[in-house]
Amino acid sequence: MVVNGEQYYKDAGSIQYLVTDFSAMAEELLASIQNVAQSIQEVSVSNNENAEGTQYIAEKTSEMMGRSEKLTDMMRGTEETAAKLLQAVSKFKI
Repeated sequence: MVVNGEQYYKDAGSIQYLVTDFSAMAEELLASIQNVAQSIQEVSVSNNENAEGTQYIAEKTSEMMGRSEKLTDMMRGTEETAAKLLQAVSKFKI
């Protein structure tokens, strides 16, 4: 009976060591998981910032296209006016 008690005591010590070791590993794993989660969050924030920047660029590009179209229309109008002016001036003789 004493032998069994001693064996149980030794086994309890071994189990306590295993549980303590397992607890330390679990804490390390938790820290690693938290680091991965933090990294994912940082990447997500960065992606959102990039998306906002890309959207801003797209909006400005669209505005620029609209202004370019207006400029093209103005240039055509100027070209037509210049042609009419040339036609009117060509009637005069020096």
